[in-house]
Amino acid sequence: MRWIEIAITCPAETEEAVNYALLQAGCGGTQIEEVEEGVRLIRGFLPLNDALTPRLDALQQHLQRFPEFGLPPLCQPIALHPIDEADWEEAWKLHFKPMRIGNRLVITPPWEAFDATPDEIVILLEPGMAFGTGSHPTTRLCLQALETYLQPGMRVADIGTGSGILAIAAGKLGAAQVFATDIDSLPRQIATENVARNGLETVITIHPVPQFYEVAHHCHLVVANIVANTIIEIAPDVARICAPEALFITSGIVEEHENLVGEALEAAGFTVFETRHEEVWVCLVARYTARPSDEATLQRIAKILPPLAEL
Repeated sequence: MRWIEIAITCPAETEEAVNYALLQAGCGGTQIEEVEEGVRLIRGFLPLNDALTPRLDALQQHLQRFPEFGLPPLCQPIALHPIDEADWEEAWKLHFKPMRIGNRLVITPPWEAFDATPDEIVILLEPGMAFGTGSHPTTRLCLQALETYLQPGMRVADIGTGSGILAIAAGKLGAAQVFATDIDSLPRQIATENVARNGLETVITIHPVPQFYEVAHHCHLVVANIVANTIIEIAPDVARICAPEALFITSGIVEEHENLVGEALEAAGFTVFETRHEEVWVCLVARYTARPSDEATLQRIAKILPPLAEL
């Protein structure tokens, strides 16, 4: 498969805004490096298909509006480079090293030797073109929350699984059954391979979205590391697959959208009881109270922060 690398050079103070814009455009993940003091080079990747042009147009329009929000403009125009999937994967291998997250979790690629202690939980991960290596703050926040709240024997759902990292962490932490999904087929394939790599085929199943909502039910914990717009959009669907008192751990939220997402969760029948922060990113932990959904509030919030397809 052919991909387009989107290279954006920007001032350091817009790093998180650019990173978020790339995720909103559909990039499965990003790479960030410091070009010089105060300047960042951020790369995202999109498949070379019919959806590419509208995605790039929306991204360009979003970035051009930075001055309206008091942010400096980009240092250079966006650069586009066609790449092969194999070349992308080789580039990852240069930078993806074992990393400890939380108290016990260790994320490591299969090509790196790692001697684990008896207390460490090792997740073998080859991300391919999917989001989720543990290097991004939102992934770390979700992993740390899973380590805190997941109890052995839980039924868990992972929405927007990407590389499968959160589903695998749930399985390694003792979940009895994990249902995972992603809107794109490539991440589902990559997640399936990573599940097998960790020997969790009997615990974790990867589904297309419609099938996921058919089989994932009475879940004790749901995790979704996506973006604020999508969290707001799917909040009522998440409520429908939750058991009473189930937990919902969600991230991919920038600080400016924290209150909107929290309000949407409350309107969908959840009570937010913990907020975690890293840099400008937020992770909300909520409990399902089975209150009736407040459809009027959900519709109002969706107009403020509409689904990505409408942006």
